[in-house]
Amino acid sequence: MRKKFVLIIFFIGIIFLAGLDQVSAFGISPPFVNNEYLIPGSHYEKTIYLSRGDAGEARVEVEIEAGDFQDWVSIKQGNEFILPEGQNLVPMTIVIDVPRDTELGIYQGYVRVSSFPTEATAGQIALVGGARVNMNLVVSENGHSDFKVRGVSIPPRIEQNKPLEAFIMIENTGNTKIRPSKVEVDIYELNHIAVVESGVLSETGWVEPFETSQIKGEMPIDLPLGEYWADVTVYKEGENTGTYKVYFMVVPEGSLEALQSGETAGEKRKPTLQIAIIAISIVIFLVVILVIWYKTNLLSDKIKNIIPKKKGKSTRKKNKAKKKSSDEDF
Repeated sequence: MRKKFVLIIFFIGIIFLAGLDQVSAFGISPPFVNNEYLIPGSHYEKTIYLSRGDAGEARVEVEIEAGDFQDWVSIKQGNEFILPEGQNLVPMTIVIDVPRDTELGIYQGYVRVSSFPTEATAGQIALVGGARVNMNLVVSENGHSDFKVRGVSIPPRIEQNKPLEAFIMIENTGNTKIRPSKVEVDIYELNHIAVVESGVLSETGWVEPFETSQIKGEMPIDLPLGEYWADVTVYKEGENTGTYKVYFMVVPEGSLEALQSGETAGEKRKPTLQIAIIAISIVIFLVVILVIWYKTNLLSDKIKNIIPKKKGKSTRKKNKAKKKSSDEDF
C-alpha cells in the first residue's frame, strides 16, 4: 500500500512538471547599491545587469521598497520593460535623486526584480524568475573626493607641428567634482628605450559627482615623422594612479585633412557609381526586351506569309476537283 502511494505521488509530480514552462536561471549583478558619500541634492546612478540562461523574450516588473526614501528611487528603463530575445545580459539602471532638504542619516531598502515570459502557453504554468537588489545609502555633509581611471587614449595619427591630445576616461566615485591633479606624458621611440620628449598635459576638464566622462588635455610636441609610444601617468592629489602606454604616429602636416577629404569624396562617389550601375542595368534590360519583341514580330510576319499560301493551294485543288466533277456530269 505504501509503495502504491509513493508511485502515485511520483507520477503526479511527473505530470505536474510536464505542464511547466522551461525554467531558466535568473540573476542580477551586482545585487546591491551601496553609497556612503551622498549629500543633499546628489544625483547618483548605478547600472546593474540582469542575466538569464534562456535568451527568449521576457517581461520584467520592478518593485521598489524604500520606505522613507521611496520617492528618491526610480528605474531608468521604467518599472516594467522587455528583455529582448537573444540577449542573455541586459542592463538596468537604478537612479537616486536625493532632495536638497533631506535629513542626514542612513537609508536602507531594496528593489525586487521579477521576470517571466511575455506569452505563457495555455494550460501551462509560467514560473517567475526573481532577484533582489539591496540598497544601503548614507547621506551626510562630508565632502568626499575620489576617482578611478577607466582608460587613456591618444589619436593614432598626429600631424607634425600639432599638439598631442590625450583623452582620459574618469569615473568620479566621490560627491564633489574632480579632475586629476597632474597628468605626465613621456614619449618614447618605437623601441621604447629612450625618452625623446616629456611634458605635462594642460588643464583638463572636470567630472561631476558620481559620473563617468571623458576629459581632454593637450601638450605641445616637436617630433619628426615616425612611430612612438606615449606613457601617460595620471596623478590623484600627488599620488600615482597608474601609467598607460599608448601608440601613435606623427604624420606630415595637412595629410589628415587630405585623407578626410579623400574619404568624403569616396563616399560621394559611391552613390554616383550605384546610380550609374542601376541606369546601365535598366538600359540593358530595355535592349533585351526590344530584341525579343523584334524577333517575335519578325517570326509572326513569316508565319502570316506562309499560312495564306497554303490556303491558296488548297482552294485551287478544290476548284479543280469541282470542275472535273462537273465535266463528268455533263
